[in-house]
Amino acid sequence: MYFIAYSIYIYYPQQQFQINLVINNRENLNVRHVFRLMIILPVFVMIFLPDISLSAKNQKTALVIGNGAYSSSPLRNPVNDASDIAYALKKLGFKVLLKTDANQRTMKKFIRTFGKELRNGGVGLFYYAGHAMQVHGTNYLIPIGAKIESESDVEYEAIDAGRVLGKMEDAGNGLNIIILDACRDNPFARSFRTSEKGLARMDAPTGSILAYATAPGSIAADGAGRNGLYTSKLLKHMTTPGLEIEKVFKKVRIDVLRSSQKKQVPWESSSLIGEFYFNPKRGIAVMGSTQKIDTGLTAEQEGLEKKRKELARIEAVIEERGRVEAERKKIEAKMTKLLAMSKRPPKPKSKKITNSLGMEFVSIKPGSFMMGSPSSEPGHQGYERQHKVTLTKGFYMQTTEVTQGQWKAVMGNNPSKFKNCGDDCPVEKVSWNDAQGFIRKLNQKEGSDKYRLPTEAEWEYATRAGSTKNEMAGLGARV
Repeated sequence: MYFIAYSIYIYYPQQQFQINLVINNRENLNVRHVFRLMIILPVFVMIFLPDISLSAKNQKTALVIGNGAYSSSPLRNPVNDASDIAYALKKLGFKVLLKTDANQRTMKKFIRTFGKELRNGGVGLFYYAGHAMQVHGTNYLIPIGAKIESESDVEYEAIDAGRVLGKMEDAGNGLNIIILDACRDNPFARSFRTSEKGLARMDAPTGSILAYATAPGSIAADGAGRNGLYTSKLLKHMTTPGLEIEKVFKKVRIDVLRSSQKKQVPWESSSLIGEFYFNPKRGIAVMGSTQKIDTGLTAEQEGLEKKRKELARIEAVIEERGRVEAERKKIEAKMTKLLAMSKRPPKPKSKKITNSLGMEFVSIKPGSFMMGSPSSEPGHQGYERQHKVTLTKGFYMQTTEVTQGQWKAVMGNNPSKFKNCGDDCPVEKVSWNDAQGFIRKLNQKEGSDKYRLPTEAEWEYATRAGSTKNEMAGLGARV
């Protein structure tokens, strides 16, 4: 008996496997048997070699957070954005940690877990959608339930974005991706001393790429559909087969610029030292062969993905249509109300008003009259000159003299000589200064400054009531 030893080398990128086969056979083993073995062996190797893509070096881990349910300034898209990004990353082979509407404690817990996962090596990806702000050059992610009344609260109520970068650097894994769709306007800006907008610039550590939804110091749109503007374009391009990551972000930037009429300009900081593909054109070469093993989505999965995107588009259209319809009804209701008001005749002012003391006042309209007595009137004095007076503003005058009861209610005393007359009799035995004191206290009691004594012209105009006779017509005659 004898042994034949046969070795075959199969080359993979950066790896070499050797399989040693030892054959125990009789002496009459001929060359034909060995030749058959040589034909069968490569097929055996191609089928049973382990897939090196499953090694820790090629592990891909993602932490995805979307916060929208803020008590003040809620956001409609971040939860949808985070959910859709997580779904896409799972399809692309990532192990995904997803959390939506997270408070500070939960965010810290997930960041710690994420950091531990990255210690196994491979690719790390952090995606955040929600409110964020910069304070003195430091970027903070805002958890749900954060109680921020001033700049000094931010450090204790929010999450420093540098905390995530720190966990990535501590892990020492090969490549890291940070995506922040969080450049909305600061919801607490009114209580802040500074007026910094958007996020501050951060430089990506070596072996990483950092992407903002818009340039540092600028504000990004939340979006009117299911997703924010930036994330909708990211979802569109990150699944493109064979598109390198920096080209993905370039295509996203072009689409966002076009859709926002150049108002929003996405920004990246890259320190990558290799290439990365969200959806690579993968294949395994065997002994120089050009054969490739397809690891992309199956036709059925691609069909489902297209249907999901179409459903999301239809939902966005329906939602937008509902919003437009509600706005249309609101505008129509306002127009109907305004038209009804324009056809309605103006409500006439009341001719009489009564204050809290029961003092009744009658409206005196503006007008002109001849003030003074004519020379033919008995008792006319030579120095009197009758002249025309015009009152340009109307006023209210009490229909009776101030009564004793009204005086007592305001002043607390009754100076009248004829007290037995009763509360409805006019108050008398008062001077001009007494009258001014009464008016001052009446204004205080009523909380106004509208009460005063009538002028001589107002008194004569009101008592004439349109008459030219020398007798007083009285306030009840004609107004």
